[in-house]
Amino acid sequence: MANELVILETFNTPIEASVVRGMLESEGIRVFLADEATVGIAWHLGTAVGGIKLQVAKEDVERAIALLDTEEPIDIAEEDWQADELEEGDEDIPETSDKGSDDYEPVTPASERVRRAWRSAFIGLGFFPLQIYSLWHIAIVVTGKEQLTPAQRRTIWFALLLNSPVILIYLFLMYIFFFSS
Repeated sequence: MANELVILETFNTPIEASVVRGMLESEGIRVFLADEATVGIAWHLGTAVGGIKLQVAKEDVERAIALLDTEEPIDIAEEDWQADELEEGDEDIPETSDKGSDDYEPVTPASERVRRAWRSAFIGLGFFPLQIYSLWHIAIVVTGKEQLTPAQRRTIWFALLLNSPVILIYLFLMYIFFFSS
């Protein structure tokens, strides 16, 4: 066969494979990436299909290997990818583009509980046990020592309003169980 392809390397991600393909194609070597779409769309199948296979024509193998051997890998030090240390006195506030806006609220345990209480109250309208979970978060937030913003207080009130049918039914059942003989 005149155009027989040889697997030169395998890669785990389409990005790695594309970088090498670009390098080889810039030198005039035709490259085919087998299973690139499969791994790109369903990454969890990458191991099952054997990764992305970089294939070149049999007559270009020696030249491609020579080009790949001349490229030196780039060493990335741990300092290059780690986040900068927080300045003294800074909180664990995530850096976001909204930090300068008026609506920015730092993520705190209380704000996370308020968010969970609201979401579980809303979803609990269709799935009863989540309202109990919501009431549990509300109780922790209300009895906690952390200050709530006005927006968080409104959210807690709305969550309580959504949970009020559950509270009323629970009180009614308690009344029937304990006070009716």
